[in-house]
Formats: sequence, structure tokens, C-alpha cells
Amino acid sequence: LVVNRDGDLFLVDNSYGTVRKITRSTGIIERVAGNSSGITSGDGGPALDAGIDDARDLALLPNGDLVIADLTVGLRRI
Repeated sequence: LVVNRDGDLFLVDNSYGTVRKITRSTGIIERVAGNSSGITSGDGGPALDAGIDDARDLALLPNGDLVIADLTVGLRRI
């Protein structure tokens, strides 16, 4: 889990191979990365088209980019 400056929460959903964002101000849950395929793919493309296989951790960079630590492919930045 990580929280950005606005208080929005980001979490890994390994059941569906996605990263989800819960917007603090509205409570809306949305998918921000991962295509739910469970197959690692999509480097260099849109985050929603990326296949996330085994994400274990998240981090936010100072510029707001999200980093996903995936045991299969390593670090992915979105």
C-alpha cells in the first residue's frame, strides 16, 4: 500500500493482476495498471495494458510516478 499527496490509496490486487487506486475524496476504486491476464507483458505501453504477474510492493517517486515491484519482471514504473 502507498498513499499519495492527495491521500489517494494505491494497492496491489494479485487476485486480478492489477494495481488499484482508491480516491480519497470520492471513494471511487479504479484500476490504474494491469490487464488481469496474469501474463507478464506490455513493457513500454499503457499501464492498463500491462500484464502484472506477481506484484509484491509499491512505491511512489517524488514526481508522483508509481513503481511496482514484480517478482517476475522486477521494477515497473507507471
